[in-house]
Amino acid sequence: PNIFVSLGENGGFVKHYSQFYTVKIPKIHAVNTEGSGDATVGGILNALDKDSSFNEVMKSAMAAGTANAMETKTGYIHTQNFKNIKKQIQINEILATV
Repeated sequence: PNIFVSLGENGGFVKHYSQFYTVKIPKIHAVNTEGSGDATVGGILNALDKDSSFNEVMKSAMAAGTANAMETKTGYIHTQNFKNIKKQIQINEILATV
């Protein structure tokens, strides 16, 4: 029931059951985006393993993928970058109109 779609530097789009969200990430200087999708999945799994709220799952996912893009080494995330990015992520629910 969960779908994450990366929009690159424009953040992401997430479906959680019948709810939809846009996820806005901070502007960064991307050095190497290779592995960012894998890092995003790692962020999802790490947050789910900690029984985090779905808001935290979305933030962890996008923060991990974004932090990965800041590093020259593929699959490496600097912990402080992850924490700083996560604090800046904005999540907005898209309300459906009938």
